[in-house]
Amino acid sequence: VINRGEPACFLTHWPGMYANGTGVAFRTFRGTVQQLNRGFADRIRWMKLTEIARYWAAKELTAISHDDGAVQLKAPFATPGFTMEMPLRLGKLVTTHAGVESPFEQVRAMQQLRAGTYLDRNAAGCSVVCFDLKKGITRVARRV
Repeated sequence: VINRGEPACFLTHWPGMYANGTGVAFRTFRGTVQQLNRGFADRIRWMKLTEIARYWAAKELTAISHDDGAVQLKAPFATPGFTMEMPLRLGKLVTTHAGVESPFEQVRAMQQLRAGTYLDRNAAGCSVVCFDLKKGITRVARRV
């Protein structure tokens, strides 16, 4: 699943991790996490179920529009690390929310994306941006 670039999820019943006080299931899970980190550390972002649910809901419910070379997002609630591909490229990118402008830092690979960064994909004519999406209206545009 990870090799295909798709989301992989663990779901467990926390009390079951301790297996009547023995901790066997927890040690097994910890070993699995260590193996995944060894093999895929640059492709894994660990998140709690509540974070995944919030992110997915924001993805589905945020209205996105394009105007004047910018992308405008109208979010019903905030979520950290919101990532999207946009038809903007070349030059410095910024987000603006409630009149406050925040610049992005450019990275060279998808694995380096974190909130406040972007990857310029010149060949595709777009950028992949990652930022903390705030409730309300946020604009992402090239800095003039």
